[in-house]
Amino acid sequence: MSAPARRGSWKRSAGLGARWLGTLGLGAYILTRGELGAAWAIVRETAPGWVALAAALYVGDRCAGAAKWRLLLKAKGSAIPFGTALSIYLQSMFVGAVLPATVGSDLVRARMAQPHVGNFASSLSAVIVERLAGVVALVSSAAIGLALFAPISSWREVGTPVLWVAAGTLSLIVAALWIARLRRARAAAPGDRAAGRIRRFAGELESRLIEYRGHWKTLAAVLAISFGQQYLFTLINWLLAVALGLEVRLITMLWVWPIVMMAIRLPISVLGFGVREVLLMQLIGRGAASEAGAVGLGFASGLLDILFILIGGVLLLFRPATGLPGEAPEAERGRI
Repeated sequence: MSAPARRGSWKRSAGLGARWLGTLGLGAYILTRGELGAAWAIVRETAPGWVALAAALYVGDRCAGAAKWRLLLKAKGSAIPFGTALSIYLQSMFVGAVLPATVGSDLVRARMAQPHVGNFASSLSAVIVERLAGVVALVSSAAIGLALFAPISSWREVGTPVLWVAAGTLSLIVAALWIARLRRARAAAPGDRAAGRIRRFAGELESRLIEYRGHWKTLAAVLAISFGQQYLFTLINWLLAVALGLEVRLITMLWVWPIVMMAIRLPISVLGFGVREVLLMQLIGRGAASEAGAVGLGFASGLLDILFILIGGVLLLFRPATGLPGEAPEAERGRI
């Protein structure tokens, strides 16, 4: 194994190990609260009708995600069939669940779409814009929820987890910028053929991203769909709370769930387990629901995520044998 391959393998193992440690540590905290058994008892009593409705809306959320990504590809002249876009979207969810970083699923999705787009940079630019729209919608919905729906008495309780989430997000951004700066410095080294390829690809990707400046209607539609997804996902998890018999108001979920969604995006746990439950214990487990109910809601939400991740895994299993997901075709490997 080459030195770069060993470094990449070490980084993946370290990232996955950090996620498992975070999940186990937070799980231990939940155990110390003595609510785990009660939480599972609440989950076992879930009303199936409400869960079925939540799952149906989750299908709508995935379809909306595939549709907005398809809009961005179509703006570049790549008409991917909706069924293909949805299949790739679900398969990349599965890959993202088994990789140590969320960005891995984005790269795989861009690579899997490349045969339909014809250019990896163009495919990746659509994924990047779609992700940015989702981040803007998530942060905005969290700010709107806190400003309009969070009661004044909850600000003190909310303050600590929000500060942790904000500090973690800021740390990740700073780390990403620092790593990107190091990579640019390495890429500037003379006589390095790989660095030259990276520079050329970075320039092509930048030009593909700039092309979206002329597609304001598409960008507006993508942002609108992203906002719709945020509120739809909040509704889905409120329905799960109803299914569990929790007396949590929808207006409460409008400020609680965006915070939870921001937190579970931090790479400190496996599929958000632990982070989601501890935050819900802090935000609703002291008022609208018991701590056991809050943990049960976190479990139910995570299990619904796993259901659709497994669907993506099944689709990936029966995918035509055209190489590993995310692996460049033979003709492309020397260019990227």
